[in-house]
Amino acid sequence: MKTIKSSLLTTYSLRGVPSFQIELTHEGLHKHRIIKSTDPYLVERKAAIQVIAWDEIWNKRSSVEHLRAKQGAAKDQAYDKTKDAQDLQEELKTILRHTLEIDDAIDWNLLKNYEAYQVPAPVKKDLKPPFMLPPPVKLLRNSPKYQIQLSGWEKFLSIFGSQPTKKIEAAEQRFQADLAKWKQAVDANNRSNRDRQTAYDNELKQSSRKFDLDIQNWLDEKEKYLAEQELRNQAVDRQREAYFNKNPDAIVKYCELVLSNSLYPEMFPQEFIIHYQPESNFLVVDYMLPSLDDLPTLIEVKYVAARNEFAEKHLPETQKTKLYDEVIYQTALRTIHELYEADTIDTLSSIVFNGYVTALNRATGHRETNCIMSLQAERNEFLAINLHAVEPKNCFKQLKGVAASKLSTMTAVYSSHNYSSLDYSFRTEFLQIFYRRQISQRVVRTMLIINIEPFFGFRFHLI
Repeated sequence: MKTIKSSLLTTYSLRGVPSFQIELTHEGLHKHRIIKSTDPYLVERKAAIQVIAWDEIWNKRSSVEHLRAKQGAAKDQAYDKTKDAQDLQEELKTILRHTLEIDDAIDWNLLKNYEAYQVPAPVKKDLKPPFMLPPPVKLLRNSPKYQIQLSGWEKFLSIFGSQPTKKIEAAEQRFQADLAKWKQAVDANNRSNRDRQTAYDNELKQSSRKFDLDIQNWLDEKEKYLAEQELRNQAVDRQREAYFNKNPDAIVKYCELVLSNSLYPEMFPQEFIIHYQPESNFLVVDYMLPSLDDLPTLIEVKYVAARNEFAEKHLPETQKTKLYDEVIYQTALRTIHELYEADTIDTLSSIVFNGYVTALNRATGHRETNCIMSLQAERNEFLAINLHAVEPKNCFKQLKGVAASKLSTMTAVYSSHNYSSLDYSFRTEFLQIFYRRQISQRVVRTMLIINIEPFFGFRFHLI
């Protein structure tokens, strides 16, 4: 069983910006992932890496499970499931630490494609020469078959010049009849050999023409590939140049690449909208977070021999909510850290992280999308923090982040940023994108309250 990979799908945002995604599914591993980015080549690379990883896991698991099936090692299976669950729990607890060991700056060369054309050149078909029929055995006139046998009396008469005319004529007739058949056989062989040679020559010409056509098509496809590769690499160079020239759109795309490159556990949507204000080097990230229900809670699996079944142990509700808080606070700090670390041209002086969650409102029974946390971090203040040693929630509060005491309540909060510092067109665009996204997600009970004070600012919150 192998990973099923969809074709590259292109979608467009409300601003007409293309986004690319590939859907991956592995039925055996019960895994599903959608890889998204504004860069199609990056999506293809990440999908290829994920396919290889899942297939390797499946191959190892298949071989191991086959062996264990023979041995009946159900306890080993329970151990593996426990190990996977505990590894995932550890991965969630170290989300922030994971990124501290990585340089988040974009390596532009990795975005380029230097791979040689992988399709092998056509090989000319090797045709074997035709089998030629051998010529018939040549007739010999002095063959015993065509000689006459004289009796004693005929030999005596031949002394006096008398010849056995009838026998001589019969021998000559036999020879002439066989000679005619031999000539017919020679003609038939020659015709057959000529036909064989003609068919071979025709096949040779067709094979040569087909080979020439295949070679030309291969050369055309190779040239097309190399041309597209060059265009792709030139586009990366232009994107890099635009970024280093501090083009606002290029900065947004660069930040999107940075966040797209960040690897999270599968329950993370990894969907976001980035806004940039070049006049103040100000960046806003609206980031979609996993809900409490998305959080994996499995911590142990045991095999109960008496019932021939597996028993699962899950996190208690109190530990689940505590873990959820840890994960979300770490995600906020990690996102801001990655953007600042990747900012090699010092174009970001302040970053706002707004964390959104789509979850079921237990009071109304409807799914709602709320901003449950907001944090504005100034560059110098944030980079002075030793993230290796902080307690994420305390660090968030120290930076004046806004969130409910328990994030699991999904309580909506105000953004920590005063949007009056943004120009009016940017604020209008932000609200339009935000509101339309709510509609597209079919949020049944959403009210956007806007208090606009011309040229001063506005505030909003969700109910």
